[in-house]
Amino acid sequence: MSLERVGELEEAYRESLESLPAGIVDTFLARDVMDPSVARIVTVWASREAMMDTVRASREKPKGIRMLEAVGAEHRHWASEVVVHGRRASC
Repeated sequence: MSLERVGELEEAYRESLESLPAGIVDTFLARDVMDPSVARIVTVWASREAMMDTVRASREKPKGIRMLEAVGAEHRHWASEVVVHGRRASC
């Protein structure tokens, strides 16, 4: 995506946080530190079933894909399963 459109993506992403589907646990918009024109949306779902239920219930492309397309960004869709998770008890 062009650097001129990065701010548009960030604003659209912030607005999307107001209405997350029930199955989403966490979601992040990350930007590559070496190439700020590269952004990634990472979403953690409660379960694969929760993700699939949400996708099946919607007649539209996923919101993240629509946001990326709106700013002219190329996108690749992938799914992973969390097998180990860690979190610092207090920061």
